[in-house]
Amino acid sequence: DVIRLKPKDYRTECFPYEYVALGNEPFWSLEIIPHEKRIVFKDIGARKVYEFPYSAAASLQGGVTYGLRSADRRNTMEISLREQVCSDGMSDRRYHHAATVVLNGKTFTGCAIKKGERID
Repeated sequence: DVIRLKPKDYRTECFPYEYVALGNEPFWSLEIIPHEKRIVFKDIGARKVYEFPYSAAASLQGGVTYGLRSADRRNTMEISLREQVCSDGMSDRRYHHAATVVLNGKTFTGCAIKKGERID
């Protein structure tokens, strides 16, 4: 029996993400999901979703980076996740990673959660 159905997010225990990132003004989200072999960027304001094949991160002092190209080769995305205290500006939550995403030349900034981390 299905008791309750809700969208997956970083609090969903069975969601096998590596990182989830989010930002506002404009609103966006990012899911890095190695188990599903994909990285998904949602430009919520523009109502667009971009999917990229998963590629392992490159280590960077104090964080990681990803360089991606979509399967159809139309879109590129660079992701930088740095270990630093971050606030989303809309709530009292404090994250342990700052995120910068450059999608087709447009920059999005926000915060990120690594699987297993707690938000303060």
